Amino acid sequence: MYTPYNAITGECYNGSNIIALSKSANKMKCLNDPRWLTFLQAKQLGLRVKKGEHGTKIRYCGRVEEIGRASCRERV
Repeated sequence: MYTPYNAITGECYNGSNIIALSKSANKMKCLNDPRWLTFLQAKQLGLRVKKGEHGTKIRYCGRVEEIGRASCRERV
């Protein structure tokens, strides 16, 4: 089994996302291909998603930094 990663960004998924994506890959019998794309990334590449297909939910956790009195959320 391989660590799942985003085929466009090259970023490896981590934490519970590894489990979620591996479980989906197992269900689809695709254990030898660790590459994943978002729907929009596939669309930008001119790829099509089969009618009736469903995505796999993953979680994104970013950092929250305090700047002075206000705080902002930013993607890291």
